[in-house]
Amino acid sequence: ISSFIVSIIILNLLIAVMSNSYEYIQGRAALESLRLRARILVDQEAFMSTNDRKNKRFFPDRLCVLLPRDRATVGEGQWQGVLNALKKEIKEVAEVKDTVAEVKDKVAVMEDKVGAAVKA
Repeated sequence: ISSFIVSIIILNLLIAVMSNSYEYIQGRAALESLRLRARILVDQEAFMSTNDRKNKRFFPDRLCVLLPRDRATVGEGQWQGVLNALKKEIKEVAEVKDTVAEVKDKVAVMEDKVGAAVKA
């Protein structure tokens, strides 16, 4: 029976690793799509004539760069994965549980005080 439980645990671990890898690849898909579009533009520019290259409509003096919202600041655009998000949620839940325990203790103390005051 223990080998069955171990095989279930290993299978769950494999599923978690595969899920993590899949999400990482999906996160990079948009970046790879943009890289492919840039390569296509470079290939098209290679076949342009000199007059086309001097045309301001095709090559303006300014370059506008737009960043996705998740890459607007340094460091936040890196892929963090679901496991790190889960760890963060678990930590927040633990903090809430601690706060609830503190409130319960305070309520118990107040109930004791009110009970003592009612008896007196």
